[in-house]
Amino acid sequence: DFIILSVVVALVAGAAIDPQSKTVEKRDLYDEQEDHAQESKPVVVTKKVPVPYPVKVEKKVPIFVDRPVVVPIKVPVKIPVVHKQYVKVPKPFPVIVKKPYPVFVKKPVFVEKPIDVTVHIKKKHKH
Repeated sequence: DFIILSVVVALVAGAAIDPQSKTVEKRDLYDEQEDHAQESKPVVVTKKVPVPYPVKVEKKVPIFVDRPVVVPIKVPVKIPVVHKQYVKVPKPFPVIVKKPYPVFVKKPVFVEKPIDVTVHIKKKHKH
């Protein structure tokens, strides 16, 4: 009973609204403030439709040619494209790299090098 009553009240309330009373002027963003006292009214813009006018159409007339004319025709050329084939490798992959490393020797090694040394000899005078 309550549901039917509420539906009937909603229909009566919807029908009671006059469609002409809805045509209210649009409000500004500053409608509630008294500082801006300008009233905005809706403006109706009418679009002018141009009148059709005649356009001259030029028709192409075929002309006889006494010799053949070369017309370039573009033909698509197939270019070979190389696709790389990838091989799946488990990660990480051990790689042997040859690197030089220092080797320490426990016994000393004597190296002989010639060194240039100048020796001054004093001459004895007989006087």
